[in-house]
Amino acid sequence: MKISWIICIILITAAALSAQGPFCSNQTSVGTYAVTCSGWVAAGPGGSLVPVMHVGIATGDESGNWIGTTTVNIAGQTTFTAAVTGKAVTNSDCTGSVTYNKGTPNEMNVTYVVLRDKGETRGLITDKGQVVTCVLTRISK
Repeated sequence: MKISWIICIILITAAALSAQGPFCSNQTSVGTYAVTCSGWVAAGPGGSLVPVMHVGIATGDESGNWIGTTTVNIAGQTTFTAAVTGKAVTNSDCTGSVTYNKGTPNEMNVTYVVLRDKGETRGLITDKGQVVTCVLTRISK
């Protein structure tokens, strides 16, 4: 009888914990990631949208600090390397946002979702004049 009560309490506790959600934080995303971004950016203020692609590496720490470098290709014509630093906030529901300083007067703002089980983060750059999505795939912790 006592054992069945213990089993019952364990099952109820496990069910309650799983119902509370994924429990994400900045700690969830610690590691180094391969970064790929693709989409469209405005060719100057009010300009036509042209394709853009980024490929690089980014590393995040337990405080939400990010550093990285990417090679950027715009419209198949301009290729350059960009270094970024940023500060992220990851919510308990595994959504979050990060603001990157990319060495220009404008910052880059990204809203994202952490896919804990896949070691992956998917983001959307939310700045005006850009329709760009990014995938970060963990390559080391």
